[in-house]
Amino acid sequence: MKHFSAICFDMDGVLIQSREATEKAWMAVGHEYGVNIDITMMNSYIHGRPGFEVISTLFKHLSPPEQHLIQEKASRIEAMYPAPLTWGVREFIKCLKSQSIPLALVTSSDAERVGILLRAHGMESVFDAIVSRDDTPTNKPEPECYLAAARYLNTAPEKCLVFEDSRSGMLAAIRSGAQGIGIGSDQELIQMGAKALLQDFHGLEIISIQNHSYILKSENF
Repeated sequence: MKHFSAICFDMDGVLIQSREATEKAWMAVGHEYGVNIDITMMNSYIHGRPGFEVISTLFKHLSPPEQHLIQEKASRIEAMYPAPLTWGVREFIKCLKSQSIPLALVTSSDAERVGILLRAHGMESVFDAIVSRDDTPTNKPEPECYLAAARYLNTAPEKCLVFEDSRSGMLAAIRSGAQGIGIGSDQELIQMGAKALLQDFHGLEIISIQNHSYILKSENF
């Protein structure tokens, strides 16, 4: 793994554990409207993508009012479930902040939801930059979101380390030139270019090299 100078976190499935809530929400509305959504469709069309893209892909046969209602229902169902922080991420971020490593949050969620979740966990002032779906003309798997984060952090994209759990997010990171670390159990992330796959952030260490360059240390690699 190459040295890096800044770190970018995805939000859903990386910073917070919301994958289960997302899956239950979209499976429920899919069942109601006659769209069979399985785990393959989840990974290909839902995880890492904004709701309006999910709607336009999987529910394009429905009218605009119905599509709007589906997105509202999915959001309400998702909000019913807790969204705890991923194990070890708070301690890992404290370690990063203690070394003044630039941090960005890069997410396909809208800015309002991002603010709500960060405030709920007392993390509203943690990140030096936040890139939501409202900030770039295209979303993951296109690389613009991570290119924007690199600009905001005043860091070359290839000097950024990205933590992602979704295939679309990992593809966006790799396309931007950044290094990627997968969070979760989807082995496809390795095939897409992730340097490693971790279940969570427990036990991760940062080692300072020189000139604001760092390496990541884990018992898994």
